[in-house]
Amino acid sequence: MKEKFCLILLFILLVIGSLSASETNWIINFEFYTADTLISTDRYNRAAVHPDASLGHDIFDAEELFPPFIYYVMLYFPHDNPEDLNTYWEPPYNYKYTFDYHPPILEGEDSWYMEAYVGLSFPTDVILSWRNIGSVPFDMGLFLVDTTISDTVNLRAEQFFTFHTASMLTGYDFIARRNVNTDFRLVPVSTELTTGVVARFYPYIYDVHGDSLLVPVTWRTNPDGIGYFLDNSRFIPTEEGDAYIIADYYHLREDSVLVHISGEYDSISLPLRPGWNTISLPVTPAIASADTALGDAFSSLLFSFEPTGYAYERAETVGVGTGYFVYSDEDTSITVSGVPAREVSIPLSPGWNLIGVPFGEIDEITTSPPDAIWEEFFWFNPDLRRYETESSLLPGRGYWVAAFEECDLLIR
Repeated sequence: MKEKFCLILLFILLVIGSLSASETNWIINFEFYTADTLISTDRYNRAAVHPDASLGHDIFDAEELFPPFIYYVMLYFPHDNPEDLNTYWEPPYNYKYTFDYHPPILEGEDSWYMEAYVGLSFPTDVILSWRNIGSVPFDMGLFLVDTTISDTVNLRAEQFFTFHTASMLTGYDFIARRNVNTDFRLVPVSTELTTGVVARFYPYIYDVHGDSLLVPVTWRTNPDGIGYFLDNSRFIPTEEGDAYIIADYYHLREDSVLVHISGEYDSISLPLRPGWNTISLPVTPAIASADTALGDAFSSLLFSFEPTGYAYERAETVGVGTGYFVYSDEDTSITVSGVPAREVSIPLSPGWNLIGVPFGEIDEITTSPPDAIWEEFFWFNPDLRRYETESSLLPGRGYWVAAFEECDLLIR
């Protein structure tokens, strides 16, 4: 019972030690698994330091448990090769390990040797990833070196890498080095932002040589709700005013930038009926990708019309001034956000063109040269499944217009 209690207490101490950065007690978790996680996973590997650990075997080290089946992937710290005096442990501790604890690194560097084994019946994507970077002191450089090809990955900049293989055995040196990183800064491309327009911010770590390293961060804004981040650098502002963009690097360092946001930003709901619908975008979305602007559910069944070839084409990007056919299985709607287009200028080809209209009430429709189009506009009525003329053009609908010659259509 006493032995069981000690093991439970040790487990609790290990978990607590992984929660925050500490000079003398930190953990990096390495995970090795197939992209299809149903095939094989090995997620519990630790390179760590603890004040009571040693470079040899101690109570913190745990042996690797190998699966009973033939095909699997596995990551481990080998201490069973007597020919490698740097890693070999004398019996009875000469095994492969899943936990490998070292003493704290107060100066200089230390390294852990790992092996990644893949034994599968067919080639597939295999991922090596790491987490808990926030438990390691900020100044420490973290590197993974492929001992076969001497390729180095900076663990602070990347979060994983992928192999495509059925069989391999590769050795890695995980190196933790003191006094490498000195500063963390958030660098904006500009501090003058426009609603609905992509802005870019780059979070960098700087080392003792002044070199910069782009790193993953957690973003927030103050005040909240003034926009949203698309990824690790792109931000879409949605509200006007002054605000702080804040980058948090694993709670180890934080930096902020004061920005001024101006301009318009609005949303429109595009109602869809079952079947085919003609729509257009009266706002310019921040990202022109159809998947992003309209959502995956509709982007696969979105078509524009190419008047010179008289053919429908799948639309992978969207924008103002173009009309689209989109298919829906049910009564629903698409909400599109962006900067309102108060006018659109659309180049027309002779014959039929599928166009879009701008945001708000339409006051003027002209062509250059004049009188170059048929005076009526047609839209597809999804309830009656037929074309109808429209006395006034409505934002969000797509319309057919016939041109007698090449011309520019201005709607505002």
